[in-house]
Amino acid sequence: MGVEEDKIIQEEAIAMELAYKSLVDFRRIYLPSPADCEAAPFHHEWSEILLHGKQHFAQEAFRESGKSVIVIRAHSLYRLVFPSNEYNFIVIIMANQTLASARLKDLADDYLSDPKLCANLIEVKKNNEKTFEVMVKDIYGKPINVRIDAYGKGSSIRGLLHGETRPKLIIIDDPQDLEDMNSEGIMEKDYDWFLSDIVFLGKSCRIFMIGNNLGESCLIERVIANKDYLGFQAERIPVIKDVKPTWPGKYTVEFIDKERDTYEKLGKIDIWYRERMCESLSPENQIFKEEYFKKFSWKDVKTPELNVFMT
Repeated sequence: MGVEEDKIIQEEAIAMELAYKSLVDFRRIYLPSPADCEAAPFHHEWSEILLHGKQHFAQEAFRESGKSVIVIRAHSLYRLVFPSNEYNFIVIIMANQTLASARLKDLADDYLSDPKLCANLIEVKKNNEKTFEVMVKDIYGKPINVRIDAYGKGSSIRGLLHGETRPKLIIIDDPQDLEDMNSEGIMEKDYDWFLSDIVFLGKSCRIFMIGNNLGESCLIERVIANKDYLGFQAERIPVIKDVKPTWPGKYTVEFIDKERDTYEKLGKIDIWYRERMCESLSPENQIFKEEYFKKFSWKDVKTPELNVFMT
């Protein structure tokens, strides 16, 4: 073996070790893109939570924060390239079955079409609109069966089993859309589905939920509001925090200020705050609406003998 070949092998070994330790490095090494920029600090946090976390986690992040790229694409392919029995059955849930099936097909195509990704493939067992299941080798050469299922929000999955195995991880990505936001009935139905199907299934597996703010009654806002009861850790990531961009490699203060000013001039600042700051300003999407709050007036006091003490 020549010096140059030995150097290449060493570089590949180092790259594989980096990819094994971090989803950010995994994406950079296995899924490079010409549009790549320096990853955000919160991308590294998502990697740590997905690879090493033990609790349920709800993450509200601004639009175009790279959440689907890291949480769905990089993480799912990581579990195929570096399989383990701890996470050999993953369920992905999106707003509807069409979106979920399309995302699953993209993942299967990505894996099967890239020799570097599928170098550990032994056999494809299932590849359809709801399931991608393969037998692959782990880093020690041991065969492991890995299954990824994809479902739309509202699907009945409470008793989901693969043989004797229940899902090890449920990833919920943008489960609601703007159309859902306009219907309190849908919002309530979705929350009931989450409490009955997802939370009970989560007794035996982890839940990682990520999405945008669609108002106080949307699913992820309710989960964050009740995180202590539901056993979730939760966090919101706006595009700018404490006057600093949360993804400085992609968004500058100048870009953010200009974009915000544009939406304000258009009279649509509520959209900008919802999409970029994870805040809902639109009155119709608030649970506690302005008309619910009554102002006190002494004229409303009907009992003359009433004594009021203020401390």
